Amino acid sequence: MIWWQELKRRFVFAFNGLALLAKDKNIRLHLFLGLLTILAGCLLKLYNYEWVLVWILIGGVLALESFNCALEKLADRVSTKPDPLIKAAKDMAAGAVLIFCIIAMGIFVFMAVQHMF
Repeated sequence: MIWWQELKRRFVFAFNGLALLAKDKNIRLHLFLGLLTILAGCLLKLYNYEWVLVWILIGGVLALESFNCALEKLADRVSTKPDPLIKAAKDMAAGAVLIFCIIAMGIFVFMAVQHMF
């Protein structure tokens, strides 16, 4: 296969994944919260370097939630019966998303306070 055909094939897989993610309620929630963050940033008139950080944080939250979603789908495929190890893996992945969200919120609040006072 020619290299550009292989590259095209890989992008098709990636866009299929994005289409599947768009149906996930947690991804949609994070997208909505990301849009609220962008709106708040506009109202606060963030500096360029702060916008870079905001975009990195939003992207990080969405990427982590995407991995969490993929892990949950895979785990559900492995076993539909309650399994303590699968539950632990799902809970840890959700915890990783929560940790990143808390850190992202803290950073944004810190930046917002600087613009308010």
